[in-house]
Amino acid sequence: MALRANRGLLLTVLLVAGAAQADRGSAKFKLDLITEVRIFPEAPADPRQSDSTGSLAALGRFDYIWNSARTSLVVSPFGRWDSGDRERTHADLREFELRHRSGGLDVRAGVGRVFWGATESVHLVDIINQTDAVESVDGEDKLGQPLLSLAWTGRFGTVTGFLLPYFRERTLPDVRGRLRARVPYDHDAAVYESSLGRQHPDAALRWSMSSGAMDIGVSHFAGTAREPRFILRFEPPEPRLVPVYDLINQTSLDLTMVRGSWVWKLEVLHQHNRVRDFGAAVGGFEYTVPTDAPDAMEVGLLAEYAWDTRDRRSPSPFQHDLFLAVRLSLNDIAGSEMLAGFMQDLQGSGAFVSVDASRRLGSAGRLALKLRVFAEPSSRDPLEALGRDDHLVMEYTHHF
Repeated sequence: MALRANRGLLLTVLLVAGAAQADRGSAKFKLDLITEVRIFPEAPADPRQSDSTGSLAALGRFDYIWNSARTSLVVSPFGRWDSGDRERTHADLREFELRHRSGGLDVRAGVGRVFWGATESVHLVDIINQTDAVESVDGEDKLGQPLLSLAWTGRFGTVTGFLLPYFRERTLPDVRGRLRARVPYDHDAAVYESSLGRQHPDAALRWSMSSGAMDIGVSHFAGTAREPRFILRFEPPEPRLVPVYDLINQTSLDLTMVRGSWVWKLEVLHQHNRVRDFGAAVGGFEYTVPTDAPDAMEVGLLAEYAWDTRDRRSPSPFQHDLFLAVRLSLNDIAGSEMLAGFMQDLQGSGAFVSVDASRRLGSAGRLALKLRVFAEPSSRDPLEALGRDDHLVMEYTHHF
């Protein structure tokens, strides 16, 4: 069923793109080639895991715009080869989307990416796309989502409806991969609450508005949860963790407000599911230190607090946690920047430290360093399984 739908979508988009050739449209193409090394200073918990890995990745993007810039086609393929994790060697179509605008009406069809949210430390309300968890531990990378969306913009904001006809399972590390639970995952035995499995149609509705210094969004999602819970299955040759995808109804709000040098951020949600209804929130601020010199270093100070009503029963590591960070931009010709922060568990001793720094090399390259440290997580903390997985990532990206 999904294969027929994808073939039909591909044929439709190609026909539309072909018909557009007579419209003297404009096309842009770019390609990023990425070389990455990950170094883990501590010995792994599982001897099948390695101390370091190398990988090569490519991310392309093709944009074709026509019909007086009212219609566009976006194609963005991604692929990675990894030396240590077979599941991290994967490919994905991040975007393959036809977009059309007519007056206040916007239509999107194909495979796309949609981001909701405001905060830096935790993205609570971002639910349309599935997390590509083998790419990074911070949840920033997302898989492409088959979708059809219709948005109408009027005087009182934008109302957008989404139909999501096919579900993407979360990518999870292989038995040889780092940054996984102590018990390996069973990648081929996912359990769904819906008898339709991946073919269960999900839907979402969102109202958003930008008014001066404030951006606000209110959303509702009904369908298969993007975040799985896990059950332990005892089968030879060893126990495995099986991902379970429940049906949920989730209502959320995200808010950003700018006041001078202050940016206030908030995300709140309530979710109904078959296991335990819960609420969660994360909120805080980013303060940019004022400076009179136009080329002076920019300094931003961030503080956020994350809270979950499930407390210690939550599978999320962010139940009562404080996030503090500093953002630096050197304003130099190389575009040097850094974000360094830590998330402190207020109910235990555990902390998560992250540092992201990057700068341009020449006219077409960028070097990035990423440090992740899981400091003294308690045995009841979901991050405890990653206690030996502190790591440094060195990444070079060449832009074509």
